This record gives sequence, structure tokens and C-alpha cells, in this order.
Amino acid sequence: MNRTRFISTLGPSCFDRKSVREMVKLGSTSFRINIAHVEPGYVTETRKLLKGIKVSGNIGPSIIVDLKGPEIRARFPGVKEFSIIGNKIYRVGEGGSADVILTPGDVISQLEEGDVILLSDGRIRMKVVSSDGNGVKVRARNSGVIRNNARVNIPDKELNLGAITERDEIFLREGIKEGVDFFALSFVQSAKNVEEFRGKIEELGGDQFII
Repeated sequence: MNRTRFISTLGPSCFDRKSVREMVKLGSTSFRINIAHVEPGYVTETRKLLKGIKVSGNIGPSIIVDLKGPEIRARFPGVKEFSIIGNKIYRVGEGGSADVILTPGDVISQLEEGDVILLSDGRIRMKVVSSDGNGVKVRARNSGVIRNNARVNIPDKELNLGAITERDEIFLREGIKEGVDFFALSFVQSAKNVEEFRGKIEELGGDQFII
């Protein structure tokens, strides 16, 4: 158990020393920062918050910076929700006449006939039936209502999106400067992503562990 970490996520409701001390008392040994919900400077403030707090003997709690990664999202122009009708053909693109807009736009050019697109954690399944220079046409395999900015997964396909985003790099630099212990890498597709990320950490002078 001496190598086990009990991770707590820091947020607005517990970002004070009294709360942190109570969390440590209850067993927390590591504190996670989800950069999707904070602004630059938060890692520095977290380091200040945890200064002097010990989890065991003279050992302070670990800090984990959880990077957002190159996630794919689906947007629907002009509406908060979009109704998908099973077996209907939709155009997926970067904008213009597209029914579904995927971001980042780099995804579009990498889609091929037969690829499966899962929307909103798999609630809606689509299959690419054709592609051209302006986007792809997909056939909905089932019906449902999807909220704008829904998460997208494209299973069994390695996409060239890189390991981290520009926003991730801002927090990566801050985390290295503040000497955090771990970086959590999201949306990993292959060992190549981890190797690329390791190289970036070393390039910036860090030696943190990667989750």
C-alpha cells in the first residue's frame, strides 16, 4: 500500500487549506487538477495551497495535472440540440452546409468510407458512406437527440491529432515550472502519443511521470 495513491480532485468547493487538510486526514495523497475547468495560473495557486501540508512524515501530497488532450466534438449550427433520424444521410464537415461540424477540423480529411463515428458517448452511431474535398457523408444507424458540443469517438482508427493541444502546453509549461509530480494524458491512441509527450516534457526541462 505504500505505493498506492488516493487521488482527490481540487475544485472551487474544496480549494482551501482547511478542506485540503481534512481530505489528507481521510486518506488523500494526491491532488488532481482538471485543466478543462481552470485558467492558467491555477497550478501555481495549487502549489501555494499545498505548501507545508504533509501526507506522511516529511512527504507532501503529489500534484497531478490532468491535460484535456485533443478531444473531438460535434457541433450543430444554430441549435442547442439536434435530432438524428436513423438511416438518414447527413453531411459532416468543418462548416458551410454541413449538418454536423466536427472539431478539430483535421479529423475530416482523415475519415474514410466504412469508418464508424460515435456521438455522445456512443448513444448515436454513424457510418461514413462517402467522402469528398468538402467533408463526408454518413448514414445514421439509429435515432436520438444530441446536445450541441457532444463528444465524438472514432473507434478502431488512429487519427493524426498529436498528443496535446496548445492550451495543454500552457499548463504543461506551468506544471514543469512548479515541479508537479504527474501529468495525465487524455485520449491516448497509441504508444506513439506517449512517446511524443515524453519528448515534449524533456524538451521543456521536465522529468514528470505520465499517467
